[in-house]
Amino acid sequence: MTKKHVPKKRSLVGVLKRLIVAGIALLSVLIALGLWNHRRGPVIDTNAAFLERVDATLANSHQWMRDHRELMKVQDNPALTHMVHAMNKLAPDPLLQALEDDYHRSRPTFFWRRMVLPHVDTERFTLQRVAGMAEYQRWFAYGVDPEGTPITDQDRASLWDAEQHQGVDLTHQLFAHYFYLLAPHAVAKPLHPDSERKKFMAQLALRIHQEATLDFRVSDLFLQRIATLLMIGRADLVEPRWVERVMTNQLADGGWRWSWKGWGPGRWSIGSPNSPSHQHPTMQAAWLLTQIRHRYPQWVDQHYPSDG
Repeated sequence: MTKKHVPKKRSLVGVLKRLIVAGIALLSVLIALGLWNHRRGPVIDTNAAFLERVDATLANSHQWMRDHRELMKVQDNPALTHMVHAMNKLAPDPLLQALEDDYHRSRPTFFWRRMVLPHVDTERFTLQRVAGMAEYQRWFAYGVDPEGTPITDQDRASLWDAEQHQGVDLTHQLFAHYFYLLAPHAVAKPLHPDSERKKFMAQLALRIHQEATLDFRVSDLFLQRIATLLMIGRADLVEPRWVERVMTNQLADGGWRWSWKGWGPGRWSIGSPNSPSHQHPTMQAAWLLTQIRHRYPQWVDQHYPSDG
């Protein structure tokens, strides 16, 4: 009579523990390498080489916009058209003007045109309409039309909370305050004067910089963090290595992916590492590089010495 072979439970548990420890060790090494690559000094060593790379990357991104103009016509994110408008102001280009014209032509009374042209006369939202939006959309609606958009005291308190939000909620919070400063105001004494708002935005910028320092994934959120810091004039909080990594991660078609190697933008978001380019990260990358090239020449000179 043969005896059944019974696996040794302790042996299997031991193997499993060793595999878990090895996996944790490998993950720790990969994270450490990622942080080192993210936080080290610039790799490009001269001013001319850096500007040449920026110009080439921007040219490729503009080609992406040409190739995807029909997609841009139907995209419904007004923030992307705001970026197009901002880029065209810094570096006028017929393509950018055409993209903005496409947006306005198809949406003559659309409320969100205010995000692009703050003084334009459009429809306004009712309290019921605003109540059905996501929180960041309620912030944006109030930001672009503070005199006509009703929001609750709870929303207002959340918009002014310096510690509650993180990730994309934090950059959206900064966006909302930025839009408020651009919007027309009729109230002589607003609840928060612009000077107070700007100080608060500086607090948010420091927190965005802290998050950007620790998050090495070149995802849509990575691009948004850099773009919003530049948007409010805080180029001093943008590291040159971050901008280099933005350019390195451009795809062959001139666009950028939503995630980094399938990871992100959320902390636990996992997808395909070979996903196609997307209009949202692509416009943010083009906007931040346009700002670096045409708004912040001193930043370039500071971090990249002249050849001569």
